Amino acid sequence: MNMARIGIAGITALTIFSGAAREAVADTVPAKSGTVEEVTVTAQRRSENLQKSPVAISAFTPRTLDERQIANVRDAAAQIPGIMIQTTTGVSNAARIFLRGVGQDNAGLLFDPAVGVYVDGVYYPRIMGAFFDFFDIDRLEVLRGPQGTLYGRNTSGGAIKIETKRPTMDFTGAGDITYGSFNRLDLRGYVSGKLIDGVLAGSLSAISRERDGITTDPNYDRKLNNKDYQAVRGKLLFTPTAKFEATLGVDYIIDRSDPFVGSQITTLPGVVNPEATLNRDYFSSELRGRQEQKLVTYGVTLNAKYDLDPVTINSITGYRFMRSEVVIPIAYVATGVATGSSFDVHDDVFSQELNATYESRRVKGVVGAYYFKEDGRDFEYQFAPFSNRYRTNTAYAVYGQGSFEIIDNVNLIGGLRYTTETADYGQFFYTSTFLKTPQLGFSRKFSASTPKAGIEWQATPDILAYFTFTKGFKGGGWNALNPSAIFPNPLSYAPEKVNSYEAGVKFQGFNNRLRANVALFQADYTGMQLPVFVPGTLSSYTSNAAGAQVKGIEFEPTWYVTDSVQIYGNLAITDGKYTSAFPCTDAFNVLQDCSNRKPKGIIPTKYLIGVSFTPELAVPGQWRFNADLGHNDKYFNNVANSPLVATRDLNLVNLSVAYTTSDNHWTFSAEGKNVTDQRYYGTALQLGNAVSPSVTIYPNDPATWAFRVKYQF
Repeated sequence: MNMARIGIAGITALTIFSGAAREAVADTVPAKSGTVEEVTVTAQRRSENLQKSPVAISAFTPRTLDERQIANVRDAAAQIPGIMIQTTTGVSNAARIFLRGVGQDNAGLLFDPAVGVYVDGVYYPRIMGAFFDFFDIDRLEVLRGPQGTLYGRNTSGGAIKIETKRPTMDFTGAGDITYGSFNRLDLRGYVSGKLIDGVLAGSLSAISRERDGITTDPNYDRKLNNKDYQAVRGKLLFTPTAKFEATLGVDYIIDRSDPFVGSQITTLPGVVNPEATLNRDYFSSELRGRQEQKLVTYGVTLNAKYDLDPVTINSITGYRFMRSEVVIPIAYVATGVATGSSFDVHDDVFSQELNATYESRRVKGVVGAYYFKEDGRDFEYQFAPFSNRYRTNTAYAVYGQGSFEIIDNVNLIGGLRYTTETADYGQFFYTSTFLKTPQLGFSRKFSASTPKAGIEWQATPDILAYFTFTKGFKGGGWNALNPSAIFPNPLSYAPEKVNSYEAGVKFQGFNNRLRANVALFQADYTGMQLPVFVPGTLSSYTSNAAGAQVKGIEFEPTWYVTDSVQIYGNLAITDGKYTSAFPCTDAFNVLQDCSNRKPKGIIPTKYLIGVSFTPELAVPGQWRFNADLGHNDKYFNNVANSPLVATRDLNLVNLSVAYTTSDNHWTFSAEGKNVTDQRYYGTALQLGNAVSPSVTIYPNDPATWAFRVKYQF
């Protein structure tokens, strides 16, 4: 057992025993109300009820995360309409997120997300490490659609906001231990309390997740794709006066999990691999070669606010360092000879935001300024061509958004953000025969104005209707290609822009037993950033390949049929098309017009229906039974819509049962995911070839079971 895990086990034990000492004064279990949980969100940079926010947003409290087995960003995907979250090819800690038809496949320094991830208000720019395991989470918010005014760059698809728990003056905490399939062992702990009465409070949380690999190498009978993840976060809350507060947070994450080793189902010409068949065992892989992965990241956040009633001044400061090392074989190019991917990324990020919020009876709004600086280096040293790459992104923005009540219960919404950013780039390819000197000093500047306009109508106390128009912006950048006569210099690409139209209705009524939110949207993209393969090679680059249109409808209901029976779910019907011609290569490296293809990452129909049953029994404590069925239509994982790399139609069933003691301290639960043991892959990689393309698939987990013991106080 490593030292980090010993420390986390100590925090978990301390949490449990500290709480046991206070058992006599703990609160009892509240009576089951049979009403939907009230949720406060900060989607518009101010606290408001979910049902009063004119934004398409899915929000989850700690109770919901716990009941629905949501342990990280990836687990949340089934609970959110219109989203696809998978692991990228080869990099097990990188989050491949597509929302309303836009996203990012590639991990690495030069690839920016289209769905921004924010932790305690601070933007996280890399998809490596973006899964973020949950324990000390106060709220998860997923904003669907472009968020160009309030959140800015790289949110052309949406934003995922994770808010961690605020330290408390009261001594509180929780801890749990989970054991499950593939020798899964999770340890989690959280404690919070006062350090100086009325002035300073602190909290400490820690998590460790370990699991054996789910894939077997048949030649050596060894396990691949294991999990080994540890994280710790400490927070201090300083409240010297009733009007001022500051929260300092520090976190450290180390992930030593295996890289994501796939399984070949087809091979390139001349490669002898009898295991590579279409009906093969997805959890067996004969891919050999160097396999290494390690991610270390730490960050500091400082959030401060000063209440000048009715104006509140807010400061959000963030710094993060990340180092991600990956070496992974992806396919055989000759019998027993693998090609693959490698990188060693060092990334330093600093951001500073200042804003002021104002709220009166008729006017609500925010104005602010934002600064962002990212310095990154990438060393590729395992698979040719060997290279060094250097990237610096600097962005400035000013923004404002507000609503004005023109008549009772009718508000006009308006906002504007102006962003300017500079992308600097340099590279050196050690083995280039075309150019043997470093290429430095490349720079491009981008700017965008992203307005928002709309109207909201509180038709009744139970019904909110709204319509909005929003522009979004995803920054441009640089491609790294081995210098050649075709590409003598680094190749840049322009920003991706979107015009989005959204209409929605939010309802909560029948004595708060029913909540039902619906949104209709249409997003028109120009300069959509898509990967394009260089014909006859294994190299791809990002290009502003086409315009596109994505439209759909999303529905999220929660209904207490009785005090003991809750039905919940979501539905998204999404359609997309390209609106202009653009070239792409098919599986046989044939260059063609791909404007008749479906945009990748769009799931035509996606739904989930779940039920939670908490019977009132004549025994102490409370039982909870939970089941859900999630469905995804077939969707495509590459631009050319190659059928072998598509994810098939899918139905997944999750089950759980939990018992909580009458004093609300102990919870014992059994949980099952994918209980019907569906075998499928959510990600695949195709290497084109004129005779025999190569396809490597990356499977999702089979059926898994877990047993958990939790203590809270």
